[in-house]
Amino acid sequence: LVHGVVSGDHRQAVFAYVQLSTSASMVPVPARFPGLDPDVDYEIRIVEDLGPVRDHSRARPPWMSEPTITAAGAALGLQGLPMPILLPEAALLLELTAV
Repeated sequence: LVHGVVSGDHRQAVFAYVQLSTSASMVPVPARFPGLDPDVDYEIRIVEDLGPVRDHSRARPPWMSEPTITAAGAALGLQGLPMPILLPEAALLLELTAV
């Protein structure tokens, strides 16, 4: 489940990817981020202020090994980002900022 909020000027957004149950063998579909400006690039940062991401770390997508990544709003809205397999009742919080 992905849900979030985008600022009125489409320059900032916060999205949460949440899993209530999980299996180490499941493969999550890419998460799409609606409401972003398709003509703008966004810097994406994992927010870990409340603690680290609780996931099956052997199944982490490569982008998670970087402190931030940049992606086009169009790609994030249409194709999305691969998501990790989270532990049950865990969430991944992402901050997106226009660059």
